[in-house]
Amino acid sequence: MVPTLAVFLVAAAPPAAQDRVENLPPPTPVVAAPAPVVVFAVPQWHRANRDAWQNYAVDHTGHFRARVIATSHGAYYYYNGQPYLTPTVHPHYYQPFVIGN
Repeated sequence: MVPTLAVFLVAAAPPAAQDRVENLPPPTPVVAAPAPVVVFAVPQWHRANRDAWQNYAVDHTGHFRARVIATSHGAYYYYNGQPYLTPTVHPHYYQPFVIGN
């Protein structure tokens, strides 16, 4: 019985200073990042604004150019009112006409 008691005492003895586990601080809680928010947007179809095309007219080559308004006081650009100084330099570029009732 003495050998069994010796084994029991050796096993129950406190561990050496090297084998002791130090107390660690408690773990800090981890906050999970919020889930990403997914927004499904319905496409909004809108009608294109065609008002800008009122500032253009088709020239003699079939291309759109800035519209020129001819008056008895001289010609001017429709979009900004600046004078159109050369309506008679290229007469085939300039075709005055009158719209009446």
